Amino acid sequence: MTMKHFTYHLGRLCCVAILLVASQLTQAQEAADDDAALEDDWKAERTQIEKEIEQEVQAELDRLVTHEGIVKILAQQWKITPPWSWPVPEKYKPSKAVEEALDEILKKEADKRFPAKEREKFTVEAKEKYPLHQVGDSVSFTLRGGYGANVEVSGTFKNLSPERIRVGNRWINHRDLDEDTSARFYADENARRIDEYVIRENSKYDARIANYIFDEKQMRLPGELLKAHYVPDLRKKNASVKNPNLDTWITRKEAVEILYELQRKIEGEKLRKSITEKKFKAMEYEWVADRKEWMPIYIIEEMREEERRKQEAAQRGAGGMPMDGGMPPDGMPPPPPM
Repeated sequence: MTMKHFTYHLGRLCCVAILLVASQLTQAQEAADDDAALEDDWKAERTQIEKEIEQEVQAELDRLVTHEGIVKILAQQWKITPPWSWPVPEKYKPSKAVEEALDEILKKEADKRFPAKEREKFTVEAKEKYPLHQVGDSVSFTLRGGYGANVEVSGTFKNLSPERIRVGNRWINHRDLDEDTSARFYADENARRIDEYVIRENSKYDARIANYIFDEKQMRLPGELLKAHYVPDLRKKNASVKNPNLDTWITRKEAVEILYELQRKIEGEKLRKSITEKKFKAMEYEWVADRKEWMPIYIIEEMREEERRKQEAAQRGAGGMPMDGGMPPDGMPPPPPM
């Protein structure tokens, strides 16, 4: 064969080889496209099934869990005054306004219980406690808080200077007088001590009023909130019908909505599980645990068959026996059993 003929035949062989490879690639691509289309089909079907399942779940939830039903449950389990009733109120007085209204009531009560006229007594009491001695008065008092010698003083008040006073024939240094005694002789100190006494007693009176209002508010505010259709928010720590903290109270409408959503979640999970299993099995699907998804049974069987073929091919490639008990690769029959 001449070189010319050889080159010609070689060229034809190359063309044939290229055509064969191209044909195989085309077939493989078409097969892959078919597989992809098939997978898209069943996945689209599964998506539709899941949509139908969710529609069934929501429809059943709408039948089983209702706001009116929640109120009936609350009425049975939570006895409060006023009692639960349907429908629950739509509008509510702000809880802060409920508190402020009670504050006004308590303030009026406190004004009656602790009248301002009582404060007039404090000045009278102060003047009785700190009488300002006049020259010529008979006086009696104790020096230096009772410490030391010759501390008892008694006699007629005769004279006064910034540094000392004279009682009878005895001169007494100002610094030896305690504050209360000094205030009975020196006018400026007397006025200051009276003012201090009045201020102190007024502060005590104010504290009594504040304590009364606080104690009454602690006791009565929860009842006012209940009357305004608020209830304790049981999601919060220490919430109860006796806790006056406004942050632990919510409207009845909020309470119903919270329980409604919770009930739908609980019942929804139960329904979704049972309806999903029933629906997919009816459509000949099976749950694949390792893939965590529902798949058509025929797809699962194809996957298992493909895996079996791969295992057989791997065994043949390794020179092992095929899984179906056929002839080994060299065509020789297996040895007889021993």
